[in-house]
Amino acid sequence: MPITEGGVTQQMIIEEFLKSNHLHLLNIPDAEPTFRHGNSIGWPDLTMTLGASLANQWTWEVLEEENHSDHQFLKIHLQTNTDTYSYLHFKTAFEGHSRFIKNVRSYVNILYTAIVQAQSKQDMDLARRTAESYF
Repeated sequence: MPITEGGVTQQMIIEEFLKSNHLHLLNIPDAEPTFRHGNSIGWPDLTMTLGASLANQWTWEVLEEENHSDHQFLKIHLQTNTDTYSYLHFKTAFEGHSRFIKNVRSYVNILYTAIVQAQSKQDMDLARRTAESYF
């Protein structure tokens, strides 16, 4: 590990940066190198997350696929069973929100199901087009 002036290692600088910014490093210590060029190898690609809850729900792996780059592809998979629901607040003129909610309510389950069951970009595009046709 290269040492900077004052005897501080790059690892110490990175660890201090992570700690001061409340970040968690996702890289696996015994992973394959993320960088290869000729005879040189290294681990310069760092994957970080903000929040301890995400740091415990992932897998991180270096892929060996050819990519015409010195840097390897990384596969990061978030493993969570948490359903997240968010609700939009629409501001309408003259308190038209009641009428808006009444008209949209009948389509919510159809659209929600289409989005949840989407397995590809094409499925998401179809869900979007379906929503547009309702409104």
